[in-house]
Amino acid sequence: MITPEIDLELCTGCGECVEACPVHALALKGGHASVVNPEGCRYCGDCEELCPEGAIARPFEVVLADPGQEGDIADGGLPRVKS
Repeated sequence: MITPEIDLELCTGCGECVEACPVHALALKGGHASVVNPEGCRYCGDCEELCPEGAIARPFEVVLADPGQEGDIADGGLPRVKS
């Protein structure tokens, strides 16, 4: 599961990200923002956009298709080549 990463050295605990989160995935804990509901996070980016300190980043994962698999690109396969 990928969730936003919070840089605690940059986070000032202002709460802007907590207020921005539509699914309440963030909360202030110990004076800093923390992901408290990772399953609920929709990865929308509202927290990252509204953080005035740039303390939140959304890492991503690159998923490559299996070269031996044919199928729809949307299903993770390679496009079919008509011969």
